[in-house]
Amino acid sequence: MKVGYLHLTQSPTLPLSGVTRYGQKLAAAASQRDNLTVFEAHIGLSPGVVDLSQQLSRAAKTLAATAVVHVQYSQFVWHEQILDWLQTLPIPVVVTLHDLHPHLYPPGHWGQLLWQANQQQRARSGGRSLSLRSTGQQFYKYWCDRTALAALGTAVDRLLTCHRIEAQRVQQVTGNQRVQVIPHFVEPRAPLPTPAAAKAALGLPTTTPIVTLQGFIYRTKGHELAVRALAHLPHLHLVFAGGAVPGNEAFLAALQTLAQTLGVAERLRVTGYLSDDDLDRYLAASDLAICPFQALSASGSLSTWIAAGTPILAADHPQIHDYNAL
Repeated sequence: MKVGYLHLTQSPTLPLSGVTRYGQKLAAAASQRDNLTVFEAHIGLSPGVVDLSQQLSRAAKTLAATAVVHVQYSQFVWHEQILDWLQTLPIPVVVTLHDLHPHLYPPGHWGQLLWQANQQQRARSGGRSLSLRSTGQQFYKYWCDRTALAALGTAVDRLLTCHRIEAQRVQQVTGNQRVQVIPHFVEPRAPLPTPAAAKAALGLPTTTPIVTLQGFIYRTKGHELAVRALAHLPHLHLVFAGGAVPGNEAFLAALQTLAQTLGVAERLRVTGYLSDDDLDRYLAASDLAICPFQALSASGSLSTWIAAGTPILAADHPQIHDYNAL
């Protein structure tokens, strides 16, 4: 059987997104199967690229002989021309949906979520509510995400999610009952260094517990909560094993200012983007992984921790219960 994979990438100067890596890992695994022949097409979504016509034309030629095409969808790595193009393909299309956060609940939930966001803003800013512009932006984002998902639901043959709660959300938004749950893979990892060797190589204290939040740094992942908690846990060192998502540099700077204000900056390390070897060292050096996510979708960082065999403390989301059941 001939299987096609369409990979969507951001600027070549940026680190590979988790969604893109997910699709590439699936394609690599499929290519090892004796009964499958894999064809891969790539679309670059660099800033300033408006017209994808030439790239999509080349992708169509690459995938023309396949029996099915698999695409990874994320609101953060997408372009409206891709949806129109998928509808022209004379080949069944399967789409795995990522980054399905709670704002995709039915409209009746949106007012409650906006109220919660407003309460959080008031707590952070000493009583100042969300601005009209900010509120409008959130409504616009909500509308665009729902509209894109609803269009996908009618345009493709099968939708996949990694968790049952996400499948329920998608069915509510799209009306598409052809939604199947396939859990996020946990990839095999080579043996890690010993904790002592890893801590020594990274210059981390060997007698102090190391707590690590791994992956890209952005607002809903719980980094601010982790910094605030560190002020109440003087016996710990905290590592943010990753760098800021492009466009979130100001948030990282605010975290570092907060750490200085709380007097914990010397016990906080922000690594920036890590090579595979350095990531393995931080995985091995960590006594506890934390996943204090405000919102959770298919989590590559959580799957990495599972592969490493590190104890995990996670926020109480339905997806975490799915992982525990597995």
